[in-house]
Amino acid sequence: MQAKKELEKDREDLLSMKEMTQTYEDVAVAKMQEIRAAVLSTREFLSGVEEIYKLAKAAYLAQVLAIPNKKERQKEIDYIHKNQKTAVVLISGNHSLLGGVIFQTYKVFLQLINKVDCDKVVCGTIGRYLAAGARPRFDFSYFPLEDFEVKDSEIKPIVDLVTKYEKVFLVYPRFQSVLVQVPQIEDISGGITAEESLAGKKRYMFEPSAKEVMTYFEGQIIGILFKQKQLESMLAKYSSRLTVMDEATQTIEKYIKQNALAAVIAGRRASNKKMLNSFSGVSLWEGK
Repeated sequence: MQAKKELEKDREDLLSMKEMTQTYEDVAVAKMQEIRAAVLSTREFLSGVEEIYKLAKAAYLAQVLAIPNKKERQKEIDYIHKNQKTAVVLISGNHSLLGGVIFQTYKVFLQLINKVDCDKVVCGTIGRYLAAGARPRFDFSYFPLEDFEVKDSEIKPIVDLVTKYEKVFLVYPRFQSVLVQVPQIEDISGGITAEESLAGKKRYMFEPSAKEVMTYFEGQIIGILFKQKQLESMLAKYSSRLTVMDEATQTIEKYIKQNALAAVIAGRRASNKKMLNSFSGVSLWEGK
């Protein structure tokens, strides 16, 4: 049985831990409220922009396939196909206390790269640690990426790399609700092939040229979509941290109650022992 002083020390430690978890909770709630409305409204807007991007790419591809000169047509198709490779990008995390959503997202990333012939890109130190220890081993490019801050200086080199690829899949934790965050896979490269574009019947005129319009559009849209997905992952991480801290607070409160009960029992045992010692002293004096 623990001594009273030890129980008091444990109670102080538990109260300090509870204060820390509640502080983390308060910070997570404040940050979530700060970015949630913006993220959800931007999500809907960019979903529409992404759809327009796919339509524009399909129309451009159809226009390219209609070029009568075979050499010129192939040149344009090669330009669209870029390096004819696929990149899969993982947005993981850097900090602890983010719950299981980061590992779940990494597992989805592993499943995808095992199905698709691709180059791998990992963002975040947790993802780098997991990828470095993967069996079988695989090569990957690593980029630092903050959990709770969007920095253009970090995003630019990632976007510069992935825009060289014909197809880009992004794997990241996505916010659904305060209690639910799920791994998500999204194609941020347009998702239209030259063959699929033949299904479209509409034809569009481009000014100054289709190539220049698509070059500008792709350079802008991929960066914007990547930034949005980072904000999505940021919101999911805050939500996951809030859930983890709430569970930790409840666990600590349970231990505080157990500590209080143990303190009562220890106090009663000490009182009983003192009473027994008193009775023993009385008996001893009566014997004498």
